[in-house]
Amino acid sequence: MVIGILQEKYLLVRVNLSRSSLQTQLHFGKQVLKQSYPDKSVFRFSRMRKKLSSSELTANLLKLISAVPVPTLQEILKEPECLVGVSIQHRFNDEGILRW
Repeated sequence: MVIGILQEKYLLVRVNLSRSSLQTQLHFGKQVLKQSYPDKSVFRFSRMRKKLSSSELTANLLKLISAVPVPTLQEILKEPECLVGVSIQHRFNDEGILRW
């Protein structure tokens, strides 16, 4: 019985942490990165006074991420500074073994 209660509390805390981290990422996108999206409701944490679930917040975050434009090769060659702050994996030769 006690283990069941502890498991429920653990899951509740875990869900709240997950919701909190998703909310933080959405807030960061809106306030710091100044992201915009046609549907402004993706930045909200509740609907009709009910908290959005973790899966709904995740879906909203994925919408924002998928809306970020990815530069083409021509754009990169024309404006290489668009790569500032971007990490790219490079393949290298380590004693005859190709590694990433």
